[in-house]
Amino acid sequence: MELNLPIKYAIEPIYPYASNTGAVLGYIVSKCFIVGKTINFFPNGTMRELYTVVFPYKGLQTFKMMKNKRLPEFDGWGNYRNIDYTEHVYETYLEAREVCKDLNTSLFTSLYPCYQLDDMLKQFSDFEFKVLQKCSDMVITENDNDKVLGKRNRTA
Repeated sequence: MELNLPIKYAIEPIYPYASNTGAVLGYIVSKCFIVGKTINFFPNGTMRELYTVVFPYKGLQTFKMMKNKRLPEFDGWGNYRNIDYTEHVYETYLEAREVCKDLNTSLFTSLYPCYQLDDMLKQFSDFEFKVLQKCSDMVITENDNDKVLGKRNRTA
């Protein structure tokens, strides 16, 4: 089934299960389907963009058991039901990778002794590589679709 949805990179928090329950185990860069975007304006003059996304693989257990990617699904009222939210989507893998590495380093240094930091970073990097391999057929949407997503001012 051909989906005509924008595809970008985003940072996916990894939970033990697909239900987003339990503590965050770490973060990976993943491709995602963008199914919505909301802009909230605040009284102090600031704004916040929130993207509604569908990650193709969710949770460690789900990844190990799934052969096919998760696609956007609808409930009986026509609303997306297998969605997540993120404030940032990225055009390139390298851009997302830097942010993801910082998040994992911060998380892992608070949970593990220093000598385990490199092992944990490598473990999540390997998992990320496997997810990206399974998503290799998902082509990142080119910049000409920014009319759909809106261009972000990255100087904020």
